[in-house]
Amino acid sequence: MKPEQFETIVDSISNKLDDIARKVVETTHNEFINNFDSQSFDGKRWPEVERNESSKGWKAKYSKYSGNPPLVETGNLKEALRNSIKGTTWRDMRIELDNDYAEFVNAGTKNIPARTFIGMTNTLEDKLKKIIEEEITNMFN
Repeated sequence: MKPEQFETIVDSISNKLDDIARKVVETTHNEFINNFDSQSFDGKRWPEVERNESSKGWKAKYSKYSGNPPLVETGNLKEALRNSIKGTTWRDMRIELDNDYAEFVNAGTKNIPARTFIGMTNTLEDKLKKIIEEEITNMFN
């Protein structure tokens, strides 16, 4: 095999790995958005929100959002989620939320129950395995 042939093969494999990475990141990202939109994680609904709408501070800041579902009061968290894909190559697969409170919402705090929307589930793992298996099979056919 000539060096240029080897280089072509390596480039082809590298490009295919980047395609797999992009599909993995996009599938994961879509799963997180679906969790957020359905207000559930791994098939379990989020806990109900107890709003203190009689509080003067709450009324001043959030009364226009009182009919919205949890975590949709300002839209900031969902917007951060929409724009969270930061890397889609085999060497750099990343989803990062540029939001100060996403971690607290996802994991919960002492006073606020978790409303998990980011994380691995069996369903997501199965989807990712299927993508990887199909793409690798196609590489060699």
